[in-house]
Amino acid sequence: MAYRTTANKTYGQNRRKAPAAAAAKLQQVASSSTPPSYASKTVMTANAVQSNMSSLSLFLAKYLSGKNNVVISPDPNSDGYSVGKRKLVNGQIIYDIKVPHWINYKLPLDDKSKYRVYRSGVWHEAQHVAETPDQVFTFGTKDDEVKEPLAHDTINILEDRRIEDIGVEKWPGYASERLFTNAYAWTRRMDVGIFWNAYLKMHYDDINRVYLKDEEYIRERKGHMRHEAFLQRLLVMKIKGWDQLPIAERDLIEHEATMVEHELAKLRKQSPEAIYRKLAQLSMQVIKDLELKDYAPEITHVGESTWDQSFKPHTPAPGEAQQTRTGIDDYFDQLMTVEVVCSGCGKHYTRKLGVRED
Repeated sequence: MAYRTTANKTYGQNRRKAPAAAAAKLQQVASSSTPPSYASKTVMTANAVQSNMSSLSLFLAKYLSGKNNVVISPDPNSDGYSVGKRKLVNGQIIYDIKVPHWINYKLPLDDKSKYRVYRSGVWHEAQHVAETPDQVFTFGTKDDEVKEPLAHDTINILEDRRIEDIGVEKWPGYASERLFTNAYAWTRRMDVGIFWNAYLKMHYDDINRVYLKDEEYIRERKGHMRHEAFLQRLLVMKIKGWDQLPIAERDLIEHEATMVEHELAKLRKQSPEAIYRKLAQLSMQVIKDLELKDYAPEITHVGESTWDQSFKPHTPAPGEAQQTRTGIDDYFDQLMTVEVVCSGCGKHYTRKLGVRED
C-alpha cells in the first residue's frame, strides 16, 4: 500500500511537470535558427528488411491457410511462388511456401505495387495449403520429376482459378489485390495476336475455318497459342491480341473456358478425392478439346505452372516501369466485348471481359 501511494505521488508530480517541460522544449526549438534534425538513427539492413518480410509472410500464410504447420522459405534464386509438402526428421509434415527474396526481387514496379504482388503471392499459396488436394501437386510427375509437363501445367492452371475463387469468398479484401496482381501478370504474358500473325495465320483458311496443313510444327504452334489464350482467359479474363484471332479460335477458347468455370463451381464442398478426380478429368478434357498434346510447356520442377512464370524477377529495362504501369491501366480500362453463342439454345449474346466478377 505504501508503495502504491509513493508511486502515485511520484507519477502525479512528473505528470504535472511534463507539460511545462514540453512547452519549454517546443519554444526552444521554434526560436532556434537551426532546424532540428529528423534523420533516422537506425538504418535497417537488408537482412533486417528480409527478416521482417519473412515474419509478416509467415503470419499471413498461417492466418490465411488456417494451418500452423507452414514455413516460409525466401529464396534469392526463386523464380516466383510455390508450395510443397515435406517431412521433418521428427516425422512432422509441413507446408513449405517458397517466396522470392525481397531485396533481390526486381520487378518493373514501385515498392508499394511490388508488395501488393508479393502479398498476393503469399495469399495464393496459402489457399493452396488450405484447399488443394495432395494428389494435384504431383499430377503428371514421378519421383519428384515432371514427366508430363502439359498435364502438370494444365491441372495447376485449373486449380489456381478454383482456389482463388474460394480465397476471395473467404477473404473479400483480397479481391482488389487479386485483380491488381492479375493485371500485372497480364502485362508479362505473350500477345497471342502477334504470335498468331507471325506463326499461324499463313497456314489458316479463314473462309473454311481450317488449317491448311497438319504438320507437327503447326500443331505445336497451334497448341502453344491456344494454351496461352486459354490460360489468360481463365485466370485474368482478358486475352492479349484477342481481336487478331479468327472467330473460330475465339469461340473455341471461350466455350472451353466457360465450360471449365461451370465445372469448377460445382466442386464447392466436395471431398478432396472428388475434387482431384474432377480436376484430373477436366485437365485431360481441355488438352483434348483444344488439341494441345503436341505442345510441351517449359516446366522445370514439381508444382510449377506457366502462370507462375508471370512473376519471375528481372532487372527492369529503362522505361519498362512506365510501360508496365500503362499496361496495368489498359487491363482495367479496355474491357473486351465479345459475341458468344450459347451452347444450350444457340442464341448470340455479348459479354464484357476484363474484370472478373467475384
